Amino acid sequence: MKIEHTIPGALPSLNQLLRFHWAKRKRLKDQYLLFLPARARVLKKKMRVSICVYQPTRRFDIDNLYGSVKILIDSLRKNKLICQDSPKWLDLELTQAIDRENPRTEIEIEEVTAVRGK
Repeated sequence: MKIEHTIPGALPSLNQLLRFHWAKRKRLKDQYLLFLPARARVLKKKMRVSICVYQPTRRFDIDNLYGSVKILIDSLRKNKLICQDSPKWLDLELTQAIDRENPRTEIEIEEVTAVRGK
């Protein structure tokens, strides 16, 4: 099972999120919930989530990159696309690029297949 989804627009950086009023952060979180598909029930399996953030001007530094997807990861959990956001349940891979014409965030979610011993 593999889910691919794109959220249009640029993500705010962690620095911007920290300056937002709490109501503005909640509106952003609610917007992500609506953009993402939802499941009826959560799979109790480890998931690999690959997120590529396309910014219009410049790339985030590493702490801003991880902070910018915090609300997005919380929305994946709330929509039951991942079980939890701990390393036991989530293998997170973040990348970023510049796209002046089409800023967006691309998300791929797939189940981590267990590797059997020798």
